[in-house]
Amino acid sequence: MVQEVVVILDGFVGGLFVAWILTWFDVDLMVLEVIQPFIDIQLTTSHYYILIAMIGLVGRALDRKSVV
Repeated sequence: MVQEVVVILDGFVGGLFVAWILTWFDVDLMVLEVIQPFIDIQLTTSHYYILIAMIGLVGRALDRKSVV
């Protein structure tokens, strides 16, 4: 149980790290510009970080090789 939680949190932190690296190349601005027309609220960089971190979390949680 604890191992699964650690693996999932690893995906979340990994997603944050990837999001941080992508901001160097203004990918955050591109992602927000693409998503903004579909959302009624004003999106910020914080939304971008949470989105990418959640993608990392879900991707890691669904990765069957990482959980023993």
